[in-house]
Amino acid sequence: MLEKLIKITFACLFLSVTGGFLVSSAAHAADGPQLVDVHKAKGYTCVDCHGEGQKKAVAKEKCQSCHGTYEALAKKTAEFEPNPHYNHAIDIDCGRCHHMHEASVIYCQTCHAGLTFVKEKAK
Repeated sequence: MLEKLIKITFACLFLSVTGGFLVSSAAHAADGPQLVDVHKAKGYTCVDCHGEGQKKAVAKEKCQSCHGTYEALAKKTAEFEPNPHYNHAIDIDCGRCHHMHEASVIYCQTCHAGLTFVKEKAK
């Protein structure tokens, strides 16, 4: 079992390093608001995330400075099965799923075709 988990983890890490193939999902529909719009509506500007100068990808640490660590996020999304922030690929870049200027995706679907996150009923 441990050997299989290690192989899956390395496969996911490989895909995260090489870019993989990102599959869009109905849960992250292209016709909904993009994350950049959500942030702008809350008063954030490009400089708040990208800093001054040439615009480049935002590092995971910058996202986590506002949104919290994966551990904290896993607690906030604990009602989902599976929990999107508590998994075997725990330390991937936020941008693998959460795209600011285009539709977001479920990166897990790169390996787990058809995976969706179902919100459990309150117990």
